[in-house]
Amino acid sequence: FAGDTVPFTWTITVIEEVFEENFVVSGTITVVNPNPEDAMTVALSDVLSDTTVASITACTGDADLTNGLTIAAGGTSVCDYAAELEYEDDADAPMTNTATAVLNTISYSANDGIEWIPNVIRGEAQLEDLQGSLSKTISDRDTWTIVDSYTCSVDKTYYTEDYYYTETIFNTATVKSEDFSASSTATTAVNCYWPQIELTKTGDELSKISDTVNYDITLFNNTPVDAGLRNLSCTISDPTIDFSKTVVLASGAKDENLDLAFTIPQTDADPFLNTASVTCKPLESTFEVKDSATWSTNLFQPKVEIIKEGPLYATSGDVITYTFTINNLSSSDSPNLVLDSLTDDVLGDLEALALAAGCDNLVYNGSCYFEKSYTVPDAGLQAYKQKNIVTVHYHPAWFPNDISDTDDHTVLVAPKGQLTDTSFCPLTNDQFRLMYHLEVAPNTYRLQASNPGQFYYNGFYFGEPGSTFTMTMEIPYPFMTQEGAGNPIQIHDGTSLTSSGCFAPNPSLSGFTIETQAMTPASSAGNQIITAEDYTTKQLGQFTTVTVSGVVPATGFAYVTIHLDYSLKKTSGWKNLGTSTLNPVSGLSILDMFNQIGFGSGAVTIHGYEVYNFSRTVGGDTASSTPSSFNEIKKFAGFLGFVTDKLTGDPVKGKKVVIKSPTGSILSTLYTDADGYYMLEYKHRAKSATYTVQLPDYGKSVAVTVKANGFVPLDFEVP
Repeated sequence: FAGDTVPFTWTITVIEEVFEENFVVSGTITVVNPNPEDAMTVALSDVLSDTTVASITACTGDADLTNGLTIAAGGTSVCDYAAELEYEDDADAPMTNTATAVLNTISYSANDGIEWIPNVIRGEAQLEDLQGSLSKTISDRDTWTIVDSYTCSVDKTYYTEDYYYTETIFNTATVKSEDFSASSTATTAVNCYWPQIELTKTGDELSKISDTVNYDITLFNNTPVDAGLRNLSCTISDPTIDFSKTVVLASGAKDENLDLAFTIPQTDADPFLNTASVTCKPLESTFEVKDSATWSTNLFQPKVEIIKEGPLYATSGDVITYTFTINNLSSSDSPNLVLDSLTDDVLGDLEALALAAGCDNLVYNGSCYFEKSYTVPDAGLQAYKQKNIVTVHYHPAWFPNDISDTDDHTVLVAPKGQLTDTSFCPLTNDQFRLMYHLEVAPNTYRLQASNPGQFYYNGFYFGEPGSTFTMTMEIPYPFMTQEGAGNPIQIHDGTSLTSSGCFAPNPSLSGFTIETQAMTPASSAGNQIITAEDYTTKQLGQFTTVTVSGVVPATGFAYVTIHLDYSLKKTSGWKNLGTSTLNPVSGLSILDMFNQIGFGSGAVTIHGYEVYNFSRTVGGDTASSTPSSFNEIKKFAGFLGFVTDKLTGDPVKGKKVVIKSPTGSILSTLYTDADGYYMLEYKHRAKSATYTVQLPDYGKSVAVTVKANGFVPLDFEVP
């Protein structure tokens, strides 16, 4: 494998196989003279078996061999001989040497074998091997072994597309002696392999945040089986899905990890990329190779939107229409949305309507629309806001996810007509009080105030924006527009509702025609008002009309307010004739009050329980409201009276009233009750005297004369 070091040896042997230069045959010839008395002279020669004649030199006893070799009597002469031979093949070299001595024509010969010892070294030579870094002096043939190695490259560019390369290593040994040189070259090959690994990762192609996806991670050891290479130790890691594993793989083997479950987290990334990596090392190696695999899961974003619309206002019993629009706001790669359910907490199950409108299978960017009519329940005496919530559930095709949306709509439902106080709040039990105090003893009373002090009649109409309407309102006697109001009849395009259930009308609109039964007089600002002239007969049970016409505002709501006062307040001459009327609300019988003179149409009776019939009519639709009043005769004694608001007529409660004696000392300190009424039981027994009644909070002070056993009714308007 790459990074491995492969050991091997070089063997160098110095031998001799051929003769490729001159060889020398040399030796000595010994000649013996057996005659002890006479010297002798012989002709001496030396011939090799290949007929080569050797040269004879340097004989002992006779240095000059020109005339033969002379040997003293009984003596011995040793001669040197030599022959130079040229052979290319030692097989042809002479193997015997014959020396011949001729004495008086008689030849004497002796033979000797020639032993050849190849020796190119000529004493000593230099042996070199560069690959093995060998350099040494030798004197004879021999064999040497050199240990060598090769490390396979860790540079991948060395390797072919088949992940291996072969490194051929050359080595030359050279022996040199004098001018002779002989070399021999050898090679060895090392096959180097790059570990072949492949990591694959697959998974779900389409999913969404919070869904579970499954991944398969497989590692292949593609190293050739026939290469006989070591196993690989591999560590697979995928930190995103918290997966880690170490495995040992043989060549050709694989490791499969299937159905690794993972929940897609909240992320802004789309697609969701997930990468697994692996590091492998051949066993007993520090060299490592790596691979990685990334899987891309396309994250679709399913989203549905439902829009519910309807009128902002309605009146009791109106039929209103809600519209529903469903939009597929999913990402473009999302499957179609399949409808599961559609319900409204007021309208009920709307699934059938949605299916009929084609909402069952919404494509990307698709929409559907349908309508639902609804009859608004009666508001009774209390306007209310009806909030209803629609909820739709879809799922992406082939996916179980619940994709939902809600929308709500609030409609303010008001009675078609209603009498309220000046804060536009409903009257408690739809009743108000008429308050009397003794004016002339023993049985003449003054109708001083009402609680509340003033009123608004509210007429409501829900219609098609831009259409024309005419609203006719019947106002019962003795209600008239509040004295001094510059514009007591106004039209609005809507209202809010306070936490106490009171109306808060939108700003007044212009452009409407307002008519009263008697068009004159008008207010100081030139606007229509209701006065006594508007009543033909000034008796309870009679009524006058106010007609308002114009175009229904864009809100679809026309809201008319008439600022009213109970016109019989602050009138005198009221008496109780001993009759009473049952108040069904309280269950009490309440004294009737009678005014003999009346107010232009004969005597007037205000029953202890009196009903007033208000109505408003639009297009033949008449709605009546029937508030009632009940009489309340305040206790009386020395000092009594009402404190009311000058503008609204409402009682002013909790205000300090100080009564001082004729001497200026404080006789009593009182506080007004919920009706703005104060009373001090006191009987003046002396002759007439002057007392003072003060309202310190307003800087008011009135001096009154009290007769013996008399009483003082004193009313204040503030500020």
